[in-house]
Amino acid sequence: MQPDFRHRANLTEQMDEPCSREELRACLRDLAKVNRWFMGYRPLLHWLNELTAAMPPLPHPLRILDVGCGYGDGLRRIERWAKSRDLAVELTGLDLNPDTAAIAMEASPVWSGIRWVSADIFAYSLPKPPHLVVSSLFTHHLAEADVVRFLRWMEERRSWMVRQ
Repeated sequence: MQPDFRHRANLTEQMDEPCSREELRACLRDLAKVNRWFMGYRPLLHWLNELTAAMPPLPHPLRILDVGCGYGDGLRRIERWAKSRDLAVELTGLDLNPDTAAIAMEASPVWSGIRWVSADIFAYSLPKPPHLVVSSLFTHHLAEADVVRFLRWMEERRSWMVRQ
């Protein structure tokens, strides 16, 4: 029997189920390994290279919000990328699960300036609006209606960026 891909599956992942912090940490580390092995950061860093090359110099740090940041490996890559280019950034990782945000913070070097937040994206009020919102491997955790809601949320932030 062939799987039916016309509708989103309601399958959960181990990390979506109740589990210990150690089990969650192991899942998140494994995902980070897969991202490294398959060069999952390359498209994002390429996009950031192209974007920042086309932008005029900013008078303030570039604010990037990673929604559903998980282990934080993507933001740590962005932080190293920005540091190698002497680009001032304010990075925020947002995840609904407080254990996930804590694990991301623990996995970060002591010198890291990434801010880790545990909150629901739809209820979270940002201290300063982000210039960029990134999200990777997140929307499959949402119901269809919330995927649309999240895309609208990001579109509203994009509109802010265009007006500035």
